[in-house]
Amino acid sequence: MLEHFYNVPRTVERFRKNLFGPFLDSLAAELIAEGYAIHSGRLQIKLIVDFGCWAKRRRTSLHELTTSHAESFLYQRKRNRSRDGLLLERGAAAWLSRLLSLLQRQNIVAEERVASEPKDLALQLVQEFRQYLSSEKGLATATIAYYEQYASSFLSMAGQQCGLDPTAISAADVIEFVQQGARVTTSKRIKLLTTALRSFLHFMRYRGWIKSDLAAAVPSVAYQSMSSIPKSLPTPKVVQVLQSCDLKTAIGRRDFAILLLLARLGLRANEVASLTLDDIDWQSGAISIRGKGSQWCKLPIPKDVGEAIVDYLRDGRPTTSSRTVFLRHRAPHMPFTGAHAVSSTVARAFRRAGIDSKRRGAHQFRHSIACEMLRQGASLPEIAEMLRHQTLQSATIYAKVDLSALSELARAWPGGAR
Repeated sequence: MLEHFYNVPRTVERFRKNLFGPFLDSLAAELIAEGYAIHSGRLQIKLIVDFGCWAKRRRTSLHELTTSHAESFLYQRKRNRSRDGLLLERGAAAWLSRLLSLLQRQNIVAEERVASEPKDLALQLVQEFRQYLSSEKGLATATIAYYEQYASSFLSMAGQQCGLDPTAISAADVIEFVQQGARVTTSKRIKLLTTALRSFLHFMRYRGWIKSDLAAAVPSVAYQSMSSIPKSLPTPKVVQVLQSCDLKTAIGRRDFAILLLLARLGLRANEVASLTLDDIDWQSGAISIRGKGSQWCKLPIPKDVGEAIVDYLRDGRPTTSSRTVFLRHRAPHMPFTGAHAVSSTVARAFRRAGIDSKRRGAHQFRHSIACEMLRQGASLPEIAEMLRHQTLQSATIYAKVDLSALSELARAWPGGAR
């Protein structure tokens, strides 16, 4: 495997005599599987060989290696390179972390404790909370991620106040956390924060970490769910965004398939990111989508959407064992980490198309579909069904953009027109 990156036998032989020589073939196999180019693979292997030479000079054996040794090596390397006017390789810390992980899996070095005891308790609480939300509440992955984030932030603040002793958390700590969040976030996001915090405090009481009902101490936040107007794109603008993709490139084919799923089926960003090859039934021409609340539904695949996905799968998707449809184009060829990756794809398409919009997220396509359906005479229940809203109330916001219907409700101007 090492010969894939180095074709000079003398170099390969020298590297295999290194402290990490016996593991370089396994490392090279991982790099090949993740789609790293020759140049990138060489950079990683050379850094690890240099780390092996550094450890040998300090008479550090394999079994003694820790993260601290890697940090010391990188610190010295950074100083030496700065003195010579060179920059430290990007991703160097992650490359050495990969090496240590490989050695840990092969029981060469002991697995290190991730954090000190107080932080371990916080990590334990958040992990149990995640499992609780997934198995007992059945929340969507994206929602769980938000709840996790707020739970971690709350525990971090509580740890500063009371040394992360759950029994010492008070109502004052709860109120202070909400007040801090309200100063730096939007009204919609603070509503999510308070909902997540109540859920976390209910969980802690349910598991016996706290005795009192601190969820009742979470302040209510004034929020009007219908206060805004849906931001949609006119159909010509949607076409302009789709045409910004260069279908001659692999990235262009991937982005075009993503944008079509958003624009034609109204999928949410996290639904696109989590789509797998097993979710697509080519024989029946349907696609299975896991929506909010772990609700599954089947949608027909429009002809242009199916063709775009096939073009990407045949001539654009990196070769990998992953079953997730959309992958990073640059190595490592990993699945999208979540909704953010899809939203970033949309934002880049907006910039390429030269569309100036305050909002450049994937959700804008859902608004566009709803507004276009209204213009074509569709009813709110039909829109709710198309966008897979769990309640009709979620679709009532689109009544604000139905100007023809609203005009019938408007009162005449006092005095009449002259």
